[in-house]
Amino acid sequence: MLKEFFSHGKDNPHGWGAAVFGEGRAEIVKEPLSAAASRKAENFAENVPAADLFMAHIRLATKGQITMDNTHPFVMKDDSGCEWVLSHNGTIFGSDALSGYVHRQAGETDSERILMYLIDRLDRVTAKAKTANRLTADEKISVIEEVIKEITPDNKVNILISDGTSLYAHTNYRGSMNVMEISGLAAVSSKPLSGAPAENWEELPLNTLMVYEKGRLIYRGIPHGNEYFEDEERTRALFLDYANM
Repeated sequence: MLKEFFSHGKDNPHGWGAAVFGEGRAEIVKEPLSAAASRKAENFAENVPAADLFMAHIRLATKGQITMDNTHPFVMKDDSGCEWVLSHNGTIFGSDALSGYVHRQAGETDSERILMYLIDRLDRVTAKAKTANRLTADEKISVIEEVIKEITPDNKVNILISDGTSLYAHTNYRGSMNVMEISGLAAVSSKPLSGAPAENWEELPLNTLMVYEKGRLIYRGIPHGNEYFEDEERTRALFLDYANM
């Protein structure tokens, strides 16, 4: 399925990346060029390391130059030492919660700012935790759900997040993320992939945080009301701004 996924790099040509999780950390491989034209991506897809959890991304840039610092996935540790990885398809047109990170981030993307904000929120809760400075699974879910609810109004937030144990998935744009659950395997993809029968894919529930662990759903959140609707004028202005950077 990864080869097929990377083939869509023709339409998302501004970078590719993957995270393979094992032994408490994520191995990140990425390049700021099309996966469909990358020998490294081709070799990686043919020799994917065995892992219980895996994340891949192909980028269509709306904000930020085509550089390594702007290529997904992004990775950052919280104060407890837990390593978090994030990939985002979408656009933050505006968010007061994220604006303060512009001059602190390594790159230029709104996606990196989402992860920075999430880490700060997790650290605040960790500082108050009574469980040896480590958050419980329920506490992590609560923070992620709060952050998503805060940043989704008028923004497109199709997102995958992982702490190496769980996969947190969310979409607020109808028809743009799909999930397959079969035989102890859970896969989330922007488009159904032919490595599994089409009937095994269904749309990821809208406006709802879904959490998977070891191939099964362990949490389905309460839907928020922040569905994203495409605004052609606003999107065109964003791409023109990007083109003139």
